Amino acid sequence: MRFAILLALVACGGTPRPPAAHPPALVDLGWLVGAWHADSFDERFAMASGTLWGVSLTGGGFEINELRERGGKIELFTTDGTEQLTLPLVTLGPDRVELGASERVGFHRTGDQLHGDDPHGQTFAATRVSETHAAEVEAADLAFAAASAARGADAWVEIMAPGGALWRKAGRLEGVDAIRADIAATLAAGALAWKPLASGVRGEWGFTIGTYSFVPAGASAQAAIGSYCTIWHRVDGAWRVAFDLGS
Repeated sequence: MRFAILLALVACGGTPRPPAAHPPALVDLGWLVGAWHADSFDERFAMASGTLWGVSLTGGGFEINELRERGGKIELFTTDGTEQLTLPLVTLGPDRVELGASERVGFHRTGDQLHGDDPHGQTFAATRVSETHAAEVEAADLAFAAASAARGADAWVEIMAPGGALWRKAGRLEGVDAIRADIAATLAAGALAWKPLASGVRGEWGFTIGTYSFVPAGASAQAAIGSYCTIWHRVDGAWRVAFDLGS
């Protein structure tokens, strides 16, 4: 079953356009970076540590789009927290990107408008708006980072929203015992720290995108650097983690 919403991505067909003159790279997608608004969703694209993150928020949920380079190729990982798709790049131009195989998804820009259409003739248009920061959500993220450093896996269990989950290579990880065991094992192997770079909020949903570092135990070990996206849900007036994904 496909997602109920593909907010930044829409199914499309047609003849592929010629490829870029040089091998495609994430920098060619810089035209997506920024904030986009439509009546039904708010979208934010931000580059962090070699990953282009896109987050859509609606009144009742979210979608994460992670554009990344793997083995010299660009691919899209997209999820609404339950289902997920991984799609290869088909074509990339200065204002358009298409991904997929038998079924294509893509989006394109015309001036300050982000456009799309689906096989049924339905279309959407989002307008570029000024980028803002959700100070309340960023404060929750920073407090979470401090609590994780101080109290380890307990802090992760306590911050999770009801039904909250983490994304791991094996898939969705949920439940108090599973999350506690996973985080405890990670933190036993080294020190994890992070900070947000971009954020947003719509209704009771919010997000943070940022960078993290993981320093393995051992004096000669090198730190690993990456990026993350955390989806926040306001529960009884407090921001809780609904979904967390790292690159």
